[in-house]
Amino acid sequence: MKTVLATLALSTLLVAIGGALVVYSGIIDVGADAPHSAPLHAVLETTRERAVAVRARDLEVPTLGSAEQIRSGAGNYAAMCVGCHLAPGVEPTELSQGLYPAPPTLAEDSRDNDPAATFWVIKHGIKSTGMPAWGKFMEDRYIWSLVAFVEQLPSLTPLEYQTLVDSSDGHQHGGGESDMHDHSGQHPAPAADQQPAGADHHQGRTTAMRRRNRKQYRKPMYTTTRTAAATCIDALRHERRNRSSRRSLQRFASICPTRSSQPDSRRGWSVSMFRASIASR
Repeated sequence: MKTVLATLALSTLLVAIGGALVVYSGIIDVGADAPHSAPLHAVLETTRERAVAVRARDLEVPTLGSAEQIRSGAGNYAAMCVGCHLAPGVEPTELSQGLYPAPPTLAEDSRDNDPAATFWVIKHGIKSTGMPAWGKFMEDRYIWSLVAFVEQLPSLTPLEYQTLVDSSDGHQHGGGESDMHDHSGQHPAPAADQQPAGADHHQGRTTAMRRRNRKQYRKPMYTTTRTAAATCIDALRHERRNRSSRRSLQRFASICPTRSSQPDSRRGWSVSMFRASIASR
């Protein structure tokens, strides 16, 4: 018996010494551009999935899917999530491509549909992944609105996504909101005498992509000169001109906010009037 215990103790000591040597030798590459080996990735992935599942299983999921929840979630998603997780019509960003593990593209319909797990991840974040713990700044009701929006995201077209963002109240979750989106000051252009012409990595295609992304997902986070009614009516007219189905038009009309029910002075139309015209088709 003593021999067995001594053997186990010696084995444990040798494993500990070997682990310490590996850690202090620096042979493990922690760079985000050097992916984990397949076995290590599988272990980490399983650990993450089980940790989230165990902690989310007792959460009580409220009723999700109301128009107000989805609009609120759209504004906060565009402000806090789109830079990493993208959206319909949004090109990959420097941030989404530079992170490892790569953040999931939430507009893709291949992920698991588990509202409780989504809520837990948004609220508590994930260590060593770049996913923040938004629960430090957001009340649960705003997080559930984000969950409701994320659940709808795979079914949205780029125009539907933009319409929802434009008709939302933008970045708001009860206080503590900060400007998280304008990264233009983080990469100042070098002086002409310090770098040859054409060497700036933000020129050419990258600059065009940044401008396009800025137009697609950053502008709606701030105050726009267009009313929510004008945005919705423009979207509805666009779909009607393209001979969209009655069902598609009804879907557009349903996501327009109730405050857009008054006629728009520049167009002489209202969302309620458009709904009536759809019903008559």
